[in-house]
Amino acid sequence: MRRSTAHLKDASSMLFPSKLATKVNNIREIPSCCWNSHIQAMLYAFDTPSTWTTQTTQYRRRSVPLRRQYYSQTTTRRFATAALSTPELQQQNQQQHQQQRVCTTTTKKRRELVPQPSDLRGPFSTFNLSHQVDFVDLERALRNQQAESAWSLFTTLASRPQGEDERYIPLPLCSALFSLLTFAKTLSGRGKASDYRQKQIEKLLHFVEEEFEMPRSQFMARAQVIPIPPHKILLNTIRRRNKNASWSIFYDMTPEQIREMPRNMVFKLMSLLHDDFKIKHKERMWRLEFIAGLHEGIVDNGRSLTAMEILDIAKVYHLFETDDSRAAHGMMMQMNKGERPISSAVLTELVWRAIEFKELKSAKELLLSVSERRKEQGEPLAADEPAYTSLIHAFRDRKQYLRALELFELLLKDGIPPSIRAFNAVLQVFADQGQADKSVYIFNSLTELGIVPDAATFSEMIKAHTIAGDMRAALEYYHIMREDYSIQPNAYTYSIIIEAFSRRNDARSVIRWFQSMLRHDIFPNHIIMNNAIKAFQRQSKAYPNMGEAIARIVGHARASGIKEDARLYTLLLQVQGQLNGLGGALATHREMLARLIEPNVYTYTTLIYICGQHDAPDAAHQIFELMKQSRMYLPNTYTYSAMMDVLSKAGRHDVLKELIQEFLVESKKTADNNDWRLLIDPKIRGYIQLYT
Repeated sequence: MRRSTAHLKDASSMLFPSKLATKVNNIREIPSCCWNSHIQAMLYAFDTPSTWTTQTTQYRRRSVPLRRQYYSQTTTRRFATAALSTPELQQQNQQQHQQQRVCTTTTKKRRELVPQPSDLRGPFSTFNLSHQVDFVDLERALRNQQAESAWSLFTTLASRPQGEDERYIPLPLCSALFSLLTFAKTLSGRGKASDYRQKQIEKLLHFVEEEFEMPRSQFMARAQVIPIPPHKILLNTIRRRNKNASWSIFYDMTPEQIREMPRNMVFKLMSLLHDDFKIKHKERMWRLEFIAGLHEGIVDNGRSLTAMEILDIAKVYHLFETDDSRAAHGMMMQMNKGERPISSAVLTELVWRAIEFKELKSAKELLLSVSERRKEQGEPLAADEPAYTSLIHAFRDRKQYLRALELFELLLKDGIPPSIRAFNAVLQVFADQGQADKSVYIFNSLTELGIVPDAATFSEMIKAHTIAGDMRAALEYYHIMREDYSIQPNAYTYSIIIEAFSRRNDARSVIRWFQSMLRHDIFPNHIIMNNAIKAFQRQSKAYPNMGEAIARIVGHARASGIKEDARLYTLLLQVQGQLNGLGGALATHREMLARLIEPNVYTYTTLIYICGQHDAPDAAHQIFELMKQSRMYLPNTYTYSAMMDVLSKAGRHDVLKELIQEFLVESKKTADNNDWRLLIDPKIRGYIQLYT
């Protein structure tokens, strides 16, 4: 039985039984593991001997105490937050501030909640994003219920000195943050996520006790409780496969609460109840009909379904979920054999469900079957355009570009007028391949048809020309977008431009466009930060201090509330591997797990590569074997390539030959199952020619 990857501490003692008595001093002495809780536990359990680390990154700690003086309200940016403070609280703060001026010797320095990043100088000062954080940003994160972002913004504001006019965080904002963290903790259930939120709550309570001299019990009693929507509680019980609890929660929900349920959750619930064999068949069918009847007529993603249609689609969903794709395909085709073809809403819904379970072939066959029946009965096909567009996107996501274009061609032959969304989907296909000439043809065609391009259209045109290497034409479309169509570029547009200059190793232009983005009041997201950091990482060999600059950039991004993801931490792994060796990379991985950021295949592929760079082939082999045992982190082409590099460098040619044969066998198996994660790239082809 496979186990989850979440229980690090429990797995640590099993992976390292000697760790409880003595520390493991040699990374090459990792005992084998035969179960699947594996990679995270193993790496989390690694000790970090001082011999691995040649240099540690130190952040400048700023522990200047904040005075209890309410911040200035002279700008409109802070006006909305000022309203959160009552006049009584402002008067109380002024009295306390005067008291502090008289009794300066009794003022206590408050410790920083988290270490703050050191500032960057020169052109890199643009990336001092934490300097731009204000109370409005914290308000926005609280309003959007973004707990992690709100906490990062709060710690930044709480640790920021403001010279003679230091500001403090108003008590209402602290109370709102406490409510949000408690809400997030409740949603996370039990385990590490709950413990992580509890630590944040404890730090917040300690801050309130020091700053406002208020007992935590009084502060907690005044905080408002954010009600948890029943459908979120229902989702947790569905994930735990608790049939009785899921049914009880749904049965007690009001009609208004049921309308808030996403349709996908409705299908998940009905699929779960399909397997409830502890109740009689008649009772089970009544429950399914009851759920379908309550959700009948509710519009979701622009589609409304009848109760009977919901029952049929839920059955198909259940068959897909239980890996019976053949029966699911047969039922979809049977649904289209009635007196009339299925409605456009049902068609689009079924196509979505097939795409969700990677059954694109079944989705395409259903789409073609419905199209043929509509032609036979003389029914219009225009309403089926969303189904075509969704399937085009799905083929493009899997890099099956020819099939995506065949669908668009079929859409045109059937006389279905493409919408701007369909044109954008085709532009994405050409943009991914850098086919600028074909992108221009599509762009001219849609304008001739009187369709007005949007920001996504111009973004894809820019992307097509950047991948084709024509930056001049790409920037020309940027200016046409702004000047001729008065369309403001969005974060996606800037991410494409910054990524293009990053691929060209043009760090100067990356900084210039990053500054332009900020001037247009577009705050970067994690994708833009990843693209910018890649440009600087490529300069790390020429500039030894670049690794430290990247670490500071990431620190400022975190302090400004930008979401951290696996890709960002994978870049950090590479940087720390260059700066501090294998120990630094493993420390970054432990920090990643502590912040509840789920690694991906490329994270562990990077660790394998770093192990090879620091003469630890046994550790790399351990990680590789554990990836093969997992479900979430199955090795891909890049993983096998990295492992081959490690074995080649270590001189283990016999093991390398076995790995090549294993890759060829697994590649054929995955291709037969329409899984293209093990493609033969030029590097692996070179190894095959050399060792076979």
